[in-house]
Amino acid sequence: MQNTADIVEFEEFLGVVQRKLGKAGKSTQQGWRVNYGSATLIVLNMQTKYEKGDATETFTFKSSPKGPMLVGYNIQSQALIMN
Repeated sequence: MQNTADIVEFEEFLGVVQRKLGKAGKSTQQGWRVNYGSATLIVLNMQTKYEKGDATETFTFKSSPKGPMLVGYNIQSQALIMN
């Protein structure tokens, strides 16, 4: 997610998610954790209701001097596969 190619691919991926699931609605936090090691990683788990189905989303952020940076995103949704 740190170079331009990753950003372009991520934007394309989010476009596919929106086409298949519709607009995101209510999102509730399901949990979070912080992993300390060579880098500090913050993992946030969310349950999101989209227009065409529900999804479980996991966001992974890396701590940096400029603030948290998104380094990973995962979405699990049966509607994403079926639509």
